[in-house]
Amino acid sequence: MKEKKYTIFIIDKDLEHGNQIKNHLAKHSHYTFLLFSTPEECIEYMQLEPALIFLDYELQPSGKQSSEVLKDLKKIAPSAEVVLFTGKESIEVIEDSMHNGAYDYYIKDNHAHLKAEYLIIQILHKHQLKEKIAQQKDVIKLLLFFIAALICMAIAMYFTGFINDSYIGGSMFD
Repeated sequence: MKEKKYTIFIIDKDLEHGNQIKNHLAKHSHYTFLLFSTPEECIEYMQLEPALIFLDYELQPSGKQSSEVLKDLKKIAPSAEVVLFTGKESIEVIEDSMHNGAYDYYIKDNHAHLKAEYLIIQILHKHQLKEKIAQQKDVIKLLLFFIAALICMAIAMYFTGFINDSYIGGSMFD
């Protein structure tokens, strides 16, 4: 099976940090990364159906709190996982993020690219598993349809006399 090329959005007010993360991750994967400085820019590209969105918690676009932006993104792209990041560690921020649908949270530091890389592997593996399960469900539905069709065909053949009792449970030589 051909591996799907996932799209990953990075929304970061600090474009230097965003570019560092984007460039590091792009070197180590074959995914498409798009960097935005505001959520409004990002929303214009939602038709690309991102699998993952990295969101700067410290963004304050249009007077909205980051938790509101997170909720908006989850409404627009419910299958996308959103990971928040910030330069400040705060248990309140973590609780708020998780309560509003964030997949995870990390602190901008010297190891941020490693955490982001780990999250990409984890989240996209989850997406791949969901896609495989959906494909398997489709195959099972198709098999069940064919089995039902065969049963209906056998019943119809029995009632039309094409198959008689000598074929069912009896011997053909009686």
